[in-house]
Amino acid sequence: MRAMMLAVLAGAVFLAGGCGPVRPMTESEFKGFCYQYGEGRNGSCDTISVCDPYTVVMNTKQESQEKCRAECEAIHGPQTWQYIGSDCAGAADAARDWCQRYCRTAYPQ
Repeated sequence: MRAMMLAVLAGAVFLAGGCGPVRPMTESEFKGFCYQYGEGRNGSCDTISVCDPYTVVMNTKQESQEKCRAECEAIHGPQTWQYIGSDCAGAADAARDWCQRYCRTAYPQ
C-alpha cells in the first residue's frame, strides 16, 4: 500500500511538471532544432547558413510577439527566392517556423 501511494505521488508530481510556465527558447535550442532539419534530398543544403540569419531576431529586444514574428518573415522572404527549387527550400521554411516558435515563447500574448 505504501509503495502504491509513493507511485501515485511520484506520478502526480511528474504530470504536474508539464503544467508550469513556458520558458523562452534559447538561441542554442533554436540552432539545435533548426540545424537538424536535414540536408535536403541530395545532401546539398547547408542548414547553418539558412538558420544563422535568424539569430539576429533572438539577439534583438522586440516590441511584441507580432513584431518578432514579422522579423522572422522579413528574413524568410528573401530566403524563399534564394532557395526556391533547391534542397534548402524546406530548410528555409523550417527555420522561419522555429523563429516564430521562439517569438511565441519569448513574447507571450
